[in-house]
Amino acid sequence: MNTFLDSIRARLQSLFSLASLGRTLADLQVNVLVGIAVFYGAWRLARLAMANAFRRTGVDVTTASFVQAVLKFVMLAFGMVSALDASGIQTSAILTSLGIAGLTIGFAAKDALSNLISGLLIFLDRPFVIGDLVEIDGHYGRVDRITLRSTRIITNDGKMLAVPNTEIINMMKPGILS
Repeated sequence: MNTFLDSIRARLQSLFSLASLGRTLADLQVNVLVGIAVFYGAWRLARLAMANAFRRTGVDVTTASFVQAVLKFVMLAFGMVSALDASGIQTSAILTSLGIAGLTIGFAAKDALSNLISGLLIFLDRPFVIGDLVEIDGHYGRVDRITLRSTRIITNDGKMLAVPNTEIINMMKPGILS
């Protein structure tokens, strides 16, 4: 019995010795700095890609805005996963957990997902583009921005309306959306 307790005590002493704790903290510091450097690189790459994505092409503003938003999200998500992996964190278990959590959150946040899908449909169907004059729910104004969640309209009196994309898709019947 004493041998068993002595082996446990020796192992705990080796784990919590100053030298062992110093090595662990130094490794942690290096891993955090590497992770920050990888994420910073991904962030800079995302900004560079967004700035140069449509520089000399004939792509309209609506398409450019939409693709830039998707590109930013994808590149930053990839950068985050790469940074965690470079930091020594096992990302496969995290990604699996996020997949399961995503399904759960998806059912709980069906309105947000509905707006996201509606934003995609507005982008693909193009009932209007940035700069068009529209009337929605009795408000008349110019489309300022179309995001995945909402469409922003600036009214004649200078107010900005953020209309959820689901409402716009539901109003897209002949004669309602002008």
